[in-house]
Amino acid sequence: MVRRPAVLALTLALLATACGSASFEISFGGGSGSVEEAAAFLIEGELADQLGEPLTASCPEVADPEVGVTFDCTGTTEDGLVIDFAGIVDREDHIDLNSTNLIVADRVPDWELGLADSVSATIEAPVTVDCGERFLVLGDPAEFVCELSDELGEFADLRVTITDFEAGDFSWVIE
Repeated sequence: MVRRPAVLALTLALLATACGSASFEISFGGGSGSVEEAAAFLIEGELADQLGEPLTASCPEVADPEVGVTFDCTGTTEDGLVIDFAGIVDREDHIDLNSTNLIVADRVPDWELGLADSVSATIEAPVTVDCGERFLVLGDPAEFVCELSDELGEFADLRVTITDFEAGDFSWVIE
């Protein structure tokens, strides 16, 4: 495999569908729940189940849970990875939570195929990309490393940096 550095900035629609996202019905009436309790319940329940790993939620109190109010929460894995969530009270008694640094496991193969196509086109040789079977939590900077291999079985690291999570803008470098 040619190990020359290659950098290419791309925009893929993959990212829009690659992040973890969920919404959850909540009720404020009669003291039956708060925004932060509902968000924590969702993170530690449904989202943890989706990831196949326990999460510990941390959500600050939302003092005025009116429609349009935004809030942030985190979910921490047992091994210390922190997943960030942006939430909004999007209508009465309803919140919407979206991860801002998570690529869920069932979307990782889409990333692998898109990256392999991009790298193959750039270096003019077929490659495969393996980012693992687990979900990807992006740090700061928003990076992850995948294994790149060619048809001869030679390997290199492929470092992917996401420059705009919402827009799906990213670049990659062969290391």
